[in-house]
Amino acid sequence: YRIQYLDLSFNQLIDIPTELVNLKTCLKVLNLRNNQITTLPDETMSSLIKLEFLDVSYNRLKSLWETMH
Repeated sequence: YRIQYLDLSFNQLIDIPTELVNLKTCLKVLNLRNNQITTLPDETMSSLIKLEFLDVSYNRLKSLWETMH
């Protein structure tokens, strides 16, 4: 399966799942809205090379990942 859209909103996530790197060549839309995430790890986020849309609204972000596209 090639997951292109993943909605993890309203899950009380504290961290971004590291398993997202397994979707690096197919994931285009990632919805992380309304969680408890404080950081976007560079190693995970920069690996998502096909990502076109990211929603991290209503989290507790302190910083964004360094290599934003």
